[in-house]
Amino acid sequence: MDWHDQKLIAYYNKFPEEKRLDSRHGQVEYRLTRHFINQAISDMGAEGQSLRVLDIGAGTGRYAGPLAKEGHRVTAVELVRYNIGCMRQKWTGLDIRQGDARDLAGAGLGQECNGSFDLILMLGPMYHLIRDQDKAQALAESARLLAPRGRLLVAYLMNEYSVLTYGFGQRHILELRAKGQAEKEKQTQTGRVQGEQTQAGRLQEEQAQEGQIQEKRMQAERLQTEGVQTEEQVQEESDKIGSFSRDHRSKGSLDASFALQPSPGDLYDYVRLEDIAAFDREANRIIRERWEKAGRNSQEESLTAGADRSIRGGNAPGKRGAPQLIRERIFSPDGPANYMRRELNALSEEEFACFLDYQLAICERADLLGAGGHLVEVLRLSEK
Repeated sequence: MDWHDQKLIAYYNKFPEEKRLDSRHGQVEYRLTRHFINQAISDMGAEGQSLRVLDIGAGTGRYAGPLAKEGHRVTAVELVRYNIGCMRQKWTGLDIRQGDARDLAGAGLGQECNGSFDLILMLGPMYHLIRDQDKAQALAESARLLAPRGRLLVAYLMNEYSVLTYGFGQRHILELRAKGQAEKEKQTQTGRVQGEQTQAGRLQEEQAQEGQIQEKRMQAERLQTEGVQTEEQVQEESDKIGSFSRDHRSKGSLDASFALQPSPGDLYDYVRLEDIAAFDREANRIIRERWEKAGRNSQEESLTAGADRSIRGGNAPGKRGAPQLIRERIFSPDGPANYMRRELNALSEEEFACFLDYQLAICERADLLGAGGHLVEVLRLSEK
């Protein structure tokens, strides 16, 4: 577990994710996402069937739990031990595992599980995978486990939402822009060698910080080992480790196009539509490489029957082209909801129901997609 993962765990030990989705603006996101989960099941022609579902980054089980209650066979993979404890306390019927979206074999989902899942949800990991290559790797891992007719739902945090709310709303815009300009000037003046030295210095600084909190982090993890902590224990131990949630977006910078550029140690990454398309392309490149490697290996030894069926579609590599992730739809689950939290809270139940209808009606409009706080892409495998 690296330094970034440790910070992420400490953050979610005190971040009230369950309460966020209970809020009115959170309910918009949750209900629309559930609507499109049901739509994905319908698009597969699988209504009323018990599906194999994989929820990667399951959190406290907000999506995994209800799906299990509906009769689906749900495997929930979560990195944060505290969230795992919450899931075990609140939900039954879940196959809960600790793991990383980039390497699901570490959660016991190795080659023998390829092509096993009809529906895969990844509604959180992309927020915290800072490197583009890590995002593509997580997509490729999900594709490995996705059944040929299955659906994959992937959520992202959007750039413009953060620029508007954090940059302008909380008045950090000049700071972020100045950092971006300073970074550009530094790169121009010092060149590549100095840039490498700067990166090495940052890594050295992070390692020093890791050593400073190691003892306190281990104390916090000991409290989690036996099960779920109380809210007071979580708050106390997270405060001892450090308030990683405070100003978690303040370390980055803005480039000339007002795109947020993360800095080492940031917990969140914010993207635009063109970034999502680039992640898909890179994931498909990884899938093709795996396909070609499987094809070479198949000439040397017999592959286990049924293995790699999500990559090969049940056929030997080389007989058909590598399958690719293709977009079936993309939608904004929250739209303007996060910009108007106070207004949503003031609505009557009837008015709020009308707002939900409104967001459902506009959530796939191309002219509005990048403006909301979140975006969810629905993908499936298609062989070429």
